[in-house]
Amino acid sequence: MAGRKAQSYIYLADCAQYLGEEEICAYYYLEAFQIDSGRRESLIKLAQFYLSKFNYQAAICFAKAAQEIKLNDYYANHTAHYEDEPYRILYLSYGYLGRVQEAYNAIQMALYFRPDNTTYLNHLRYYTQLPTISVIIPHVKGTRAEGLEKCIESIGEQNYPQKLIDIIVVDGDDTVPVKVAKGVADTEGYYIVYAADDVEFSQDAFAKAVQARYSLVAFNEGNILPDGGNMCTHFMIKRDFIERIGGEIFDTRFHHVGVDNLLWRKAVDLNAAYFHPTATIVHKHFSKGYAMDEVYEKGWSNVEQDRALLAEELQKLA
Repeated sequence: MAGRKAQSYIYLADCAQYLGEEEICAYYYLEAFQIDSGRRESLIKLAQFYLSKFNYQAAICFAKAAQEIKLNDYYANHTAHYEDEPYRILYLSYGYLGRVQEAYNAIQMALYFRPDNTTYLNHLRYYTQLPTISVIIPHVKGTRAEGLEKCIESIGEQNYPQKLIDIIVVDGDDTVPVKVAKGVADTEGYYIVYAADDVEFSQDAFAKAVQARYSLVAFNEGNILPDGGNMCTHFMIKRDFIERIGGEIFDTRFHHVGVDNLLWRKAVDLNAAYFHPTATIVHKHFSKGYAMDEVYEKGWSNVEQDRALLAEELQKLA
């Protein structure tokens, strides 16, 4: 009975808040807590109330007090009150008070419970120095103009500070591995994203990949083939990790096919690889029903030679 009575007082407080009766609102929330102090809702509601009134210290106190209460099986409990919501209140309140390190610690906990939350990923920039990202896009001049435009457009729509992203389009007749090597030499980003003119990134792809904190993070393009051959078609990699895998992202002895498989295997062997299930891309590859154009034909013209080299290199790592 105490739980239901307390919930009634919470509803009264909600109504009072909507009507602008602030003193009555706080009173009813406190009464609800006195009636049933075994649930977080009344304290979380008070923390939310004080956050909305810019009383950040009060919001912090009630949010931290709520965390002393463990989850029970009461039917009206809100899961978020026992997971990310107290930390959301804390990081915002600490942030407004200028307590940046405490805000950072709190938002990391909020992201622990909700790693795909777009708002949390967006707000992270206010509490820490995010790393720079260099995006390398190999391209063949005169082809895939629309695809290149859409790829760059998707990068411009990233939920990540644009001032920290630079894009280099590497044109010419070289192979993709050679173009990637040239792109690495001509950029300075802490992370490197391997993109392509047949790829579009989801809005949170970069932020999620950075937050994953692996040396190599593969973007998810959809169903994985039985042999895992498309596990790492496009990815984000730490620049300082390149030396650990032999000094090249892609082995430049390859023409194109298999370089991503070899990269993935090297990173897996070093416990440095992560396939991110929700950092997604749209990859308009011919294997997915798109046209086999001249770019694909060029990349796959030496497929048997590349596959033989891949088998040889994988055998060395066995």
